Amino acid sequence: MGTRSGRWREQVINALNGLGVPCLIMNSRSIVKWYFTRKYREEDPYRIARNTCDMRYSDMLRMLAPMHFGKALDIGCGEGMLSEMLLSVCGHVDGMDISEAAVNRARNKFRNRSHLRFLAADILKAELMEKYDLIVCAEVLYYLTRNQLRAVLLKISSGLNARGYLLIGNIKRIQSSSGFFRSHIGAVEINGMIKEIGDYEVVKEEDRGGDILLLVRRRETACDPRSVGISFGSMLQ
Repeated sequence: MGTRSGRWREQVINALNGLGVPCLIMNSRSIVKWYFTRKYREEDPYRIARNTCDMRYSDMLRMLAPMHFGKALDIGCGEGMLSEMLLSVCGHVDGMDISEAAVNRARNKFRNRSHLRFLAADILKAELMEKYDLIVCAEVLYYLTRNQLRAVLLKISSGLNARGYLLIGNIKRIQSSSGFFRSHIGAVEINGMIKEIGDYEVVKEEDRGGDILLLVRRRETACDPRSVGISFGSMLQ
């Protein structure tokens, strides 16, 4: 039954993409979760560990130099590669991802790293019960609709300590090789919304051609919106 359901969803998604209506896909978080569950059926589906030419993570770390942070949250951590790299500038890192398969691999791969913890959760539903000095979102925000993006940015602001930092990296235009997602939110619009909200002040911004890295700092006067959902701390294993 599961296989038939998966094939049916794939046919529907491909049909919608052919009609140019990807917004209908991204509005459904259940389909987003299904997409990443499917994606992580194989280990390292984005070839991060195998692609030595991909300098995005190294460039993101360079954006943080020479600072050091006590506690960080890596949203959309996948199998934990960037989370582990962040330990070079952070005392402790929590990783969050919507894919349980990815999180389980991260837990197994880094089971001996006591300063790493991983949680399977959707950032739209998860309540950030702890405060962080740094929150990182690498190639994840364009899977949100505009309304979802605004809600997540406000939630991130509430999860940062006073003068805490947010580091993001986003491709300007994206279409996955599977054709499942065609985002109508690119890096320029995402960064524009961050600046428009007013909770953050820009520290560094770097256009790398295909994508843009942005480092901002939370203003002391930023709002602290209420959010509901699951407790991050209570679900960490």
